[in-house]
Amino acid sequence: FPYTTLFRSVQYYLEFNLNAANKWPVAVSVVSAPNVVVPIDIGLCLTCGNSPFEFTMILSSATPKAGDIFGLQVTYSDGTSENKTVVVTGIVGLPTNLSPAGVGANNLMPTFSWIDPANASNYVYQFYLYDSNWNLVWLIPANGSSFSSSITSVPWGTDPTGANNPPSVPNLSDGQAYFWDVIATDANGNYSDAEVDYVPEFQAL
Repeated sequence: FPYTTLFRSVQYYLEFNLNAANKWPVAVSVVSAPNVVVPIDIGLCLTCGNSPFEFTMILSSATPKAGDIFGLQVTYSDGTSENKTVVVTGIVGLPTNLSPAGVGANNLMPTFSWIDPANASNYVYQFYLYDSNWNLVWLIPANGSSFSSSITSVPWGTDPTGANNPPSVPNLSDGQAYFWDVIATDANGNYSDAEVDYVPEFQAL
């Protein structure tokens, strides 16, 4: 499952998960893939419930494409093995022009806004706001579901979905760093994550 993340730059990631079914997998390797060096062993995931293998591949210098095929070699506990393929189903566009960002005016109750990616109606969205300790200050929607492309701004204190869902604090703190992001997700579970920092302060740090 590919996703993109914006931390002042763009990187693409592919996330592989292998679930146990009739046989228990004991080893998994990526044996064929575009733009990466193979083979790559996938480490055992000890805390993933019924998903014993989970692996995230960073494609810093390459852009994946819909239709890219990744080959996996799976070995099972009975000594047998087989090859499986994973196909990239789509690349989700990245929300842009996130505002506010960086060190800004002393606005402790800002309106957060962004521009949706192309084909915005093909995706659903979530909004997150964290403090400098990565404590969640605000999540929209509060139940962890999603909202439509008709929403491209979040006024402070008002959940634009209409829910009674205020932030966990009455306002931001002057001079404190915050991080907020907008996540776009398509019908196949592919997603992009655009994130920026914001410090409401008159003076630069």
